[in-house]
Amino acid sequence: MNMVEMTIESIKVFTDNLVSMPSPRYWIDGNALYSVENIKELSENMSWLIRAPKTIKEVKDLINNVLPEKIDYFPKKT
Repeated sequence: MNMVEMTIESIKVFTDNLVSMPSPRYWIDGNALYSVENIKELSENMSWLIRAPKTIKEVKDLINNVLPEKIDYFPKKT
């Protein structure tokens, strides 16, 4: 079993123990777990916020087409 498979198995066991936790529930991860298969397998009871790899065409397009002036790095406090 490789490291990603071990991580997925650990997440599934942990998630099974969170059934009493109020919704919404989120996992946050880097792009190590990013694959269609992994997301499908882990998405039954949780939502995900994952950094998509820059090698994906849609991600490249977004990075190359977002205007820097449209990015609000430091929102103004109201």
